[in-house]
Amino acid sequence: MKIKEILESEVNDLPEQVVWKYEDMAKQMRNAGATVQINPDGAGMIHLLRPDGTEFHLEGMEADDLLANIPANINPDDFLLAISRRWKEGQFDNDRIAA
Repeated sequence: MKIKEILESEVNDLPEQVVWKYEDMAKQMRNAGATVQINPDGAGMIHLLRPDGTEFHLEGMEADDLLANIPANINPDDFLLAISRRWKEGQFDNDRIAA
């Protein structure tokens, strides 16, 4: 599944109710041990760990595309944690990213 498909309905500013829901989901995930790291240098890299131990590591264009499509009215970490609930294990394997 491509990033654009994942974000299909979420590329514009989100309604306030959705922002609140995503913030709440992200808070619950953090409380359960989830973390997200975005490269502060601006180079495309995202590392996300879900509470169940599933890890996602995105680099390059795939990370850049995802970061470029985060709505402006929500914290990027909150957004990534919330949408990661729909991600499947192995969805962003490094082999596929490099190809």
